[in-house]
Amino acid sequence: MKFCRGLVAGDETACYLGQHVKECTVSNWMKAAEKGQWVFANFLKVYIKSIIRLVNLETLRLHNIPIDLKLLASLGTLEKLKSLSITHCNFIKDDQCSSHPLRLTYFELCSLRNGVPLAPLSKIIASNLLRTLHTDNWAFLRALMSQTVDFSIEKLTIPICISEVIHLQDFLDKTPSIIDLTVNDVFSDGPYNQLPYPILDLGPSSLPQLSRLECPTCLIADLVPGRPLKSIKISPQIAGFHSGEDAGRDEKRTLSVLKRSTGVINTLQVPGDVYATASFDQMFPQLDTLILDIPVDIIGLEASNSINFNDSFYNTLI
Repeated sequence: MKFCRGLVAGDETACYLGQHVKECTVSNWMKAAEKGQWVFANFLKVYIKSIIRLVNLETLRLHNIPIDLKLLASLGTLEKLKSLSITHCNFIKDDQCSSHPLRLTYFELCSLRNGVPLAPLSKIIASNLLRTLHTDNWAFLRALMSQTVDFSIEKLTIPICISEVIHLQDFLDKTPSIIDLTVNDVFSDGPYNQLPYPILDLGPSSLPQLSRLECPTCLIADLVPGRPLKSIKISPQIAGFHSGEDAGRDEKRTLSVLKRSTGVINTLQVPGDVYATASFDQMFPQLDTLILDIPVDIIGLEASNSINFNDSFYNTLI
């Protein structure tokens, strides 16, 4: 606290030491802040104010704390800040503030405790410098995609809202720089439990550089064919949905879709029943890593639901 107060006050020694700070984490202040405003005013607020005095700060992590837009806007003074992570935080309602976009290359927004001021936050984050975006918040993603920015994102981790998927299709069509795509959730904001087919109706020229994909089974037929994938990880099917066109219900169809990648696949994660339907050493001769997802009740384990084979084990297995 003494160091942070010194930074805020402009103390010469504190500011000198602050020049050497490149990473900063502020975490786990929610319970204290909820006990009284004085905690925020006398403690957390001092930490927050001191951040903008760390002139060479490159990475900032905010976890489980109350924050506001003014704080994020003030980060624009940190010219070397490249990475910002906001997780399990609570946005305090405040007046709208204007700000130029931060010069971030990495941004994470996950597991928020309340609603997000979508439009102003997306304006603060939207930048053609952004290379990695990780979020589980569709509303924020929707607002970010609406910004008039020529994004050059390379690594994208996102949810998909089926009823608004057209906006994501347009975004993916306009962002050919993506090389790594992870879909962490597929959901609908309506009373539907039937998955459409296809979910993502992308053009053949979309995602021309995609080399790594992690997604539920229901999306592989939309994302694998015609793309130079080297790593494919099929995550478990989304609970609450069913589809007569789901590739996971037809193991041979899943394999045929995987073979339609134009890249040389060296890493695969598949359900155990898919592995049992074919000889993987013949279908994927250059495979280095194989991960099998096997239901817990089948293998009798309590703490794991996957088996990893390294190169030597895989070669012995086949």
